[in-house]
Amino acid sequence: MANKKSIIRLGTPIIWQASGGTAVFTPQNVANGAGRIGTSVDLQTTLGTTRTSLFEWRAVTKSGSTYTVGNMLQLFLATSDGTRQDGSLALTDGGVSSIDRTRNLRQIGAVIADITTASSVLAASGLVQITARYVSPVWWNALGVTLTNTAGDHVFVLTPITQEIE
Repeated sequence: MANKKSIIRLGTPIIWQASGGTAVFTPQNVANGAGRIGTSVDLQTTLGTTRTSLFEWRAVTKSGSTYTVGNMLQLFLATSDGTRQDGSLALTDGGVSSIDRTRNLRQIGAVIADITTASSVLAASGLVQITARYVSPVWWNALGVTLTNTAGDHVFVLTPITQEIE
């Protein structure tokens, strides 16, 4: 019997940002103690009817103010059937007014301030399994500072991961 290899293939990233991405997400100027949801993406339309459920997520953000080490930007996913969104949140880019609105969402991680220097880029990544057809990123700002007003400073990416045996 020949040795088999397990191969991981990364698919085309799904990018949420203010413009030029797959979907709109505008977290610029989000104050501490406030949140933002990105426009919902149909994974079936974007990736095809036969798709993986495993994704790498990556979040990048920035503030012009001094960070407090240990404060964080909490990251959630809201999934949907296209009509009913987790947490009864909108399917389009918009504000999230209370941390209580995230109670029925899936927390996938956080971007934790690891430096105090103002204007430093903060980034984090991880893995998440998504079986729902529709998905939206939700950020809750608990960094203690307001995010910058520069659209290009904030991005959320989901990259599909498929595993094959050769």
